[in-house]
Amino acid sequence: MSCALTSGYQLPCRVTSGIQAVYITSFDPTHSNGYPFTLDGTGAVNGISGTTPTFYKFEQRLEQGSYMESGIYGENGSAGFSQKMEITIEGYDQATKNIISILNKGSWKVIVLDQNGNFVLMGYQNPVLVTTADGGLGKSLVDGVKTTLTFEGKEAVQAPTVLSSVVSTLGLV
Repeated sequence: MSCALTSGYQLPCRVTSGIQAVYITSFDPTHSNGYPFTLDGTGAVNGISGTTPTFYKFEQRLEQGSYMESGIYGENGSAGFSQKMEITIEGYDQATKNIISILNKGSWKVIVLDQNGNFVLMGYQNPVLVTTADGGLGKSLVDGVKTTLTFEGKEAVQAPTVLSSVVSTLGLV
């Protein structure tokens, strides 16, 4: 891969931050190379091959969920990206605890919907895992009954944008 810089950067218009929702499906290593998504020439997800997976929606309140990417670098010259997402799941009933337990144990692909209507895919090549789950009944009257889950993944490149034409073909539940 060439490391030649071929363009500059101009500041974009201001946008809002945060995530509206995430869509989660199992990471299925039986797909070709572990992922059924195809990329266009720019690196965006422009299609899906094979069986379309069902993605389950987890809505987030304003300023409740977050998504970040960080460059990671090895002493031997290798480089990649760490993907980190936090979502909050409210409630402490048995059904909610069962969902949290399943998420804690599985390997996932995640589509993140930001506050501007853009989608990115965590887990394009490698699975995304829950690394922490912090929550409970709270202490004060207004603490909230909730669990914050942190999902992390590592990839060679940043999470690809998912084109809206692809999102409309997915099984989003």
